[in-house]
Amino acid sequence: MRSAGGLDLTRTDARITSVDAAVRSVLRELPRGVETQRANTEVFPERLLALRHVEALAPGLREIWIGSDTVVTPLARDELKLRSVAIRWVSNRELGTTRSVGDWGFLIEEESGVLTALRRSFLGESLPWRELGTFEETVQWVSEAEDRGAFVLSNDGALAVWQACRVDAVRAASAETCVSVVRAIERLGVNLLVVEPAGKPLALLKQLAMSFRRAGAPRKPSFGIGEAR
Repeated sequence: MRSAGGLDLTRTDARITSVDAAVRSVLRELPRGVETQRANTEVFPERLLALRHVEALAPGLREIWIGSDTVVTPLARDELKLRSVAIRWVSNRELGTTRSVGDWGFLIEEESGVLTALRRSFLGESLPWRELGTFEETVQWVSEAEDRGAFVLSNDGALAVWQACRVDAVRAASAETCVSVVRAIERLGVNLLVVEPAGKPLALLKQLAMSFRRAGAPRKPSFGIGEAR
């Protein structure tokens, strides 16, 4: 049988049938567990994986994909181990999502040799930091946009936190260690972090700052403070 253009339709149909049979044969050879394996994997696009996220995972999950810059809290990591859920670190492209990195600023209230070096480090990084003016201007700047975060070096951390929290939309906290930074992110969605620089080496100050911004753009928690874990 031939078409009006002279094409042999019988031969064409035979080729289609042959290709279809070959594809079906390959599919039959695939491991039966492929679809199940996909069903047992979850993609987590956020920048902070906390215990509450792990507790909300579906039963039977075997692997969770997270970004290479995602912070996993110690409690979340322990719970994943108890559930035998493996962590797979992947790129943002593999996650299939574009996440807001936030707008970041810093304020150094008093100068010292270490803090001058820290300023040079901030301004020379590939990840942009902007230097802010006075403390009042810093608090106002943070309050004007949801994705802003400020790292403040102050010799009176308690007073700075109290003053900042008096402004709507500002969630301030102080921190001395990277663990306390992660807790402030997890429990408060902190967007203004205060650190007292006295006695802290340059390397620790940089670690605290990077722990703060690694979680991505600050976001207000969707739960009450007392419920955070």
